[in-house]
Amino acid sequence: MKKTLLRTISCLLTLTLLLCGLSSCTAWDNFYNAFIHKKPQEDKLIRIAVFEPLTGEYASAAADEIAGIELAQKLFPTVLDSTVELVYFDNKSNPDTAKQLAEEIAGDETIKLVLGSYGNTMTVAAGDIFEEAGLPAIAITCTNPLITNTNTNYARVSPVDSFEALGAAEFLAVNLGITNACALYQAGNDLSRTRAEAFVSAFSKYKGNETPSLYAISFAEGESYDALFEEIEAAGAKAIYFPSDPELAKGLIAETQSLGFSFEWVGSSLWARSGIQNSYYTIDYDPYETLSSMTQTFLRSYREKYGRDETPSYETALGFDAYLLALAAIREAESADDRAAVLSSLYAINGLSGATGTITMSPSGDPIKSILIESITGSVEAPIASVLPGSGK
Repeated sequence: MKKTLLRTISCLLTLTLLLCGLSSCTAWDNFYNAFIHKKPQEDKLIRIAVFEPLTGEYASAAADEIAGIELAQKLFPTVLDSTVELVYFDNKSNPDTAKQLAEEIAGDETIKLVLGSYGNTMTVAAGDIFEEAGLPAIAITCTNPLITNTNTNYARVSPVDSFEALGAAEFLAVNLGITNACALYQAGNDLSRTRAEAFVSAFSKYKGNETPSLYAISFAEGESYDALFEEIEAAGAKAIYFPSDPELAKGLIAETQSLGFSFEWVGSSLWARSGIQNSYYTIDYDPYETLSSMTQTFLRSYREKYGRDETPSYETALGFDAYLLALAAIREAESADDRAAVLSSLYAINGLSGATGTITMSPSGDPIKSILIESITGSVEAPIASVLPGSGK
């Protein structure tokens, strides 16, 4: 018994001396982390698929989305005490390859969620496969409404094409108090028409506002638009929403002003940095504006990596936010293993601070967030309002 006691004391002294020696060097940190304060579940990974065209036609554009994802992953590398691992799948900018990869991803039980793809065609090609597997997915810059309208597993972080039009209607009706407006669209331009029609529908819902007239306009050299604007003025319209190519808008606005017509003009984000004077445009991201508590965190991270004077693209900001949405959904579900719970949490996200603003998800999986209204006077382009479409504020 005496020998046993002496042996125990000897071991304790040896361990004490070892710890004392370790405490003054890096080895102590390693020993402490490995045996005394082991991080919870440090060997557990939560794998998120980055489903993007790493090669092919869209690789360059997709690189901006990926840059945002990777910035966010560097800042927030864990969730539920587990390390997030990004697993890359190259769909090669090809819808057929995208479908094949989607089968591979959906069948891998270690993949908990999908981010991407850049390009509506690749995303649509994979959508049914992810839906059948019950695998949550987040589109980043895709604006095709079919992605979420026809799929119960896809959400998106970029608003659909028509969302800016809702912001324009809100601004004119609520901020400027205009009750009579109209919308123009460029004949033959589907995006222009989609936004103009969305504006008409949204604007007429504000109490006291008339249903706007909708006009198609084609541009031919030497054509005069006097009669059109005389009709618009006679109808009592005080504002015109025109989601068009900025060069076309610039010429048309200059012509109406030279003819003595006076309207408030509102365009889409295509007008940003265009120099169209004394007009407004809608935009859902401005890298020079603080849109939420996360904006400056994103900008600091971006400039630390790419340079103090570098400005992140909208695509990079959306990639950053898509990763944040993924982590929020997993966190709220309290487990990454239950795909249905993660999906349910994703669709229920409310008030998430992201680089592009405060994000709330709609039941259809589309983001609801504020739209900026900016104005151009001289060489200065500046935000003058922030509106949340449908909120009346």
